[in-house]
Amino acid sequence: HTYELVAPATIMMSVPLIAGFGVLAFSGFAITSQTGMMSAMIIAIALFCELFLVPPLLLSRRLVDA
Repeated sequence: HTYELVAPATIMMSVPLIAGFGVLAFSGFAITSQTGMMSAMIIAIALFCELFLVPPLLLSRRLVDA
């Protein structure tokens, strides 16, 4: 039930952020390029963790009901 409500909003928020910061990776200025690439990777990792790691961890700790 939570995936149906939260996952689409999380994905719709994260994908444009990843794309926006990913565009900065093509900058000719090294610091801007590295910052854009790192930000996009961090947001992608956070999205993955939020969708695939957090729910099983919460269920295993009995913090939420199944």
